[in-house]
Amino acid sequence: MTIDAGSYLLTEQDIRDVLKKARQAGRIGHSPLLRLLWIHQQVPPPTASEAGFKAALMQALADAITDRLNALRKIEGLSAVDPMCTRIQAEADLGMDFSQGSVPLESWSVLYYRYVRVDLDMQVQDIERITGVAARQIRRRETNGCWLLAGLISRYEQETRFAHWDIWLQSKLPARQTDQLHGVGDLIETVGASIAQRPSAVTALTAPGGMGKTTIAREVAAHLLQHHVFDEFAWLTLHSPVTEAELLNQLAVQLGFLHLFDAALEERKHALRMLLAQRRALIVIDNADYLTMPLVRLVNLVGGGHVLLTSRHRPDDTDISLTNYPIPPPSFGAFHAMIADHIRQLRLPRLSDDTLRDIYDAAEGNILVGKALASHLGLHAAHTVNLGTLQANDGQGLLSFLFEDTWQQLPEDAQLVALSLRLLAAEPIDEETLSKVSGLHADSVARALKALDKQLVLRVDEPGLFTLHPLFEEYLGQLAGQNTAEVEAIIERTFTRQADLSLNLLGAVPLLFEQTSALVDNHRLAVMLLEAAPYARQMGQWLVWRNVLAMAAGQVRQEDDHLHGLLLIEWGTAERWLGNMPYADDLLEAAIIQLGAVGDFLNQSRALIEHGRLHQQQGHIAQAEIHFQQALATAHRLQDVAVFRQAARSLIGIAFERDDLKQADALLKQALDTYEPDEELDPGFLSAMSTLALAQGETIQARMLQQEALLRCAEEGNVPELSWSHVRLALIYHREGAVEAARRHLLEGLAIMRSLGDVFGQSRLLFNLGTVYAHLDDSERAKVAWEQALDLQEHIGDGLGLAHTLYNLGDQAYQHGAREAAKQLMERSRELAHDYEADKLLSLIDNHPVWD
Repeated sequence: MTIDAGSYLLTEQDIRDVLKKARQAGRIGHSPLLRLLWIHQQVPPPTASEAGFKAALMQALADAITDRLNALRKIEGLSAVDPMCTRIQAEADLGMDFSQGSVPLESWSVLYYRYVRVDLDMQVQDIERITGVAARQIRRRETNGCWLLAGLISRYEQETRFAHWDIWLQSKLPARQTDQLHGVGDLIETVGASIAQRPSAVTALTAPGGMGKTTIAREVAAHLLQHHVFDEFAWLTLHSPVTEAELLNQLAVQLGFLHLFDAALEERKHALRMLLAQRRALIVIDNADYLTMPLVRLVNLVGGGHVLLTSRHRPDDTDISLTNYPIPPPSFGAFHAMIADHIRQLRLPRLSDDTLRDIYDAAEGNILVGKALASHLGLHAAHTVNLGTLQANDGQGLLSFLFEDTWQQLPEDAQLVALSLRLLAAEPIDEETLSKVSGLHADSVARALKALDKQLVLRVDEPGLFTLHPLFEEYLGQLAGQNTAEVEAIIERTFTRQADLSLNLLGAVPLLFEQTSALVDNHRLAVMLLEAAPYARQMGQWLVWRNVLAMAAGQVRQEDDHLHGLLLIEWGTAERWLGNMPYADDLLEAAIIQLGAVGDFLNQSRALIEHGRLHQQQGHIAQAEIHFQQALATAHRLQDVAVFRQAARSLIGIAFERDDLKQADALLKQALDTYEPDEELDPGFLSAMSTLALAQGETIQARMLQQEALLRCAEEGNVPELSWSHVRLALIYHREGAVEAARRHLLEGLAIMRSLGDVFGQSRLLFNLGTVYAHLDDSERAKVAWEQALDLQEHIGDGLGLAHTLYNLGDQAYQHGAREAAKQLMERSRELAHDYEADKLLSLIDNHPVWD
């Protein structure tokens, strides 16, 4: 079974979290596997029974692990495991699994005996005793098993989705906020009929916040999907202004095209346009006031589909045909019925008709405000407040009236959790993440959530995921300035504990930065960003990270030269990964000068290494080597091991490019001497050892070392290095003649690089992928891969890469009899190879039979 990493719907960490919580009898809460169970069981999402959800989820995982283990045991000539066997037999089977020399078999076996046969209560130390394999290796096998299981479950999810397409579409609808729809049935029917008659158009539902736009849009979409008017469906809820790239990211994920996530903007638009041209899609944009992408572009992208918007104001776009439905305030009868339902569901004391009339007048028919007022009065048994003097458009006065007493009555822990939810409002948050960013123990967080729920200001968007009541969230936005110390502590924990957080919070960083820049001084914000930098590099979210660093660098530019220089290193590195080479060159050059001026020579060395890598990517090998040697000398003088290793590894890469294996070996030994006897090697040095072994003809040793590097990258969560590990492993498989395995690893690496926006990596990988296709005699795919590499190499100015790609295209043209075209391509390759002193390539060109 082969899974393209770009199509993973789960990560290794998702699987690991669920397995461990189940083993520890802890709350599983929200899981990416939840939708799989909804679709597979063909039932509405389970919201009532945590135990039922846990049992169903664990059964699905246990079955998958057992089936895969038995399949691999069969291949090795072993019998299937007996789920009822004794511990003695289980230990014998486990030992047999580890005696076959198969990494996948060992990985699935560890998962089986740790998480399926929980009755045996096997710890890592037990498996170490039984198998004689080091505990560290066993943990790596467990990590690899979780990674394999993520791929397997992802495939199951995709297959189930296609088998039950209608349920898949329905599952993307937001949860209903009420079971009773009063006074809007005719409007829902009218809007639905209009869209069904004109499937290729734009419809807008406009009204002030709280008038029921989202509810009406949900019911319209549900009606259209039930009647199969559309083949595809996406629901995007915007919480803050989004760029065109961010919107298309969300759309790609909603439509299930994860391989498009964070691809180049034009590539993403083209791919989505082609995909949507084949199927009629309904795209709902909730809170479209935050939409910055021109509507005409969105309409052109959707093609024959329909865009349904909810917004406070009518979209102002004269270039499109738009049908607008203003939502009027409900009649008092409908308002009365909705508020009465709300009070009954919350089991609050009934309000008199006169009080409800006062609420209706004060809220001006706004349903959200009306519910908040009714909840407030019901909770505080306040039936005598003169609501007639309170106007709904008096926003600050209304919010203070509704929530000031509530805030004062909340315990300190609940206030802290509420502020955490407010600051992380980009998406719903789980209890574990709240514990980490608030600094509270899990039990305290649970009590705080209960207190917020008791005050009716907490919303459970999905099982285990929480947000705040929108009006209370707005109130806290006003209040945040009065709680600067607490807010700063939350932000600091968010930035500095990225590695521990179950939720990838880098997506929330721009929102955090925007919300808190007025509350926390620029210097402290910059320091927190730099503390988060190692985790940002590991996760590779360069697009998000680049934008935040640009904002931060702009704010401290005139205040602190040292901090500004440090931010320039990170910013320049992000731009280099994204392929913006001239801009990255300017930023890193400025960082080198600025850090030298303030006397921070160690960080200047880090900037030199990043600048050297940029030169290396552009084929300026001599300049890159000078930078690396300067950094190595400084790190040696200042006795900084980390920078010394970075510089040494970079110089090893230069030695390999020059085929100087003696120099590479000497540098590698020098770097390895800096490690303590019990210290684990960095994956980068494992890869360097693998490359050296491959160059010396020791392919089996090279493959083992590179497989270990790949597993270590997955274990550490180092996504950029993981993508390159796939590439290096592919080259080894290709050398061994295992061309299909090489192709598989290249495709997996390509998917990861696209998700990271690693343009340089994509260009080099596509070049290698074309070579693999050529060896598979698939000349058409080889040509496509090389041409795609050519486009990227021209974009980033990779002259050396261009020279090699042009040579391959020229050689292919010659093989197909296009002699003149081959000569032209070879001449272009010769010019570039001469400029970059690529002697081996020049020799290949000069001796090519095209000149005979």
